[in-house]
Amino acid sequence: MDDLLDSFLSYLVVEKGLSENTLESYGRDLKKFLLFIKSRGMTSAREIKYGDILDFLTHSREEGLGATTIVRSMVSVKQFFKYLLSEKVLSEDPTAHIKTPRMKKAIPGVISLDDVESILGAPDESAPEGLRDAAMLEVLDPSQNHDFVDHYLNLQFDLSSVLFVCTANNLFDIPAPLRDRMEVIRIAGYTVEEKVEIAWRYLMPRLLEDHGITDKDIQFTDEVLGFVSSRYSREAGLRNFERNLAALMRKRARKKADGEEGAWVVDNALVEQILGVPKYAAEEAEKKPEIGAVTGLAWT
Repeated sequence: MDDLLDSFLSYLVVEKGLSENTLESYGRDLKKFLLFIKSRGMTSAREIKYGDILDFLTHSREEGLGATTIVRSMVSVKQFFKYLLSEKVLSEDPTAHIKTPRMKKAIPGVISLDDVESILGAPDESAPEGLRDAAMLEVLDPSQNHDFVDHYLNLQFDLSSVLFVCTANNLFDIPAPLRDRMEVIRIAGYTVEEKVEIAWRYLMPRLLEDHGITDKDIQFTDEVLGFVSSRYSREAGLRNFERNLAALMRKRARKKADGEEGAWVVDNALVEQILGVPKYAAEEAEKKPEIGAVTGLAWT
């Protein structure tokens, strides 16, 4: 039977063009299978029957092999016998009625969905996107998701014990019936001071590396980072703040590539030169304490 194995591996190389690692995996699995068959006194592939394949599966489990290893091994064995059948070595396939063990996968206890309002708009089921949105509504609705059906796999899932953590920029873009079934947790946006601290700890090291420069090429202060945040990036999150810092980094990286040496000490004037006129003006009350005066009220 070793000559049949060599012939099969040659077939995989010539006809299938499989990689060397894949061939080694096939060879390792099949050699182990043939060793088991020989231990039962069989010397010809024609002697192998359905029951022998089942015994090999049982033997693999008793050896303590993991499900992934057993599945991979059975795929190799089934392909081997399929090849022998096509080459007229065998008249019937002993693995034809063997079902490859299925991998067990647990549904995660927590599923996170970002920007949920963007996928939960009124679904248009005449379009593929609408079908997706309708499915999402069914998944998230506690009254329906206990018997959610995946139509692609034709399997039923109980999602009633799954905790869905959804994020949204605008709560009121989420359909009201679904919003009423959610426990809403409001998280305030970052303050200027928090954005500055996040910039020092996380954004600056990554942006410097991404642009191929160091802190010896460009230097910031807390005041300048606060200026970028308050005058150019007043959103609750960090997206525009990071984008503006990246614009400053790109400018310095380009100048460095052109041969300019030395460090840039970034100040407000340089920020305005690169980023343009500030998008937000500082109110009088933001410059000094104003007892009894407010510039406005906002909810973020």
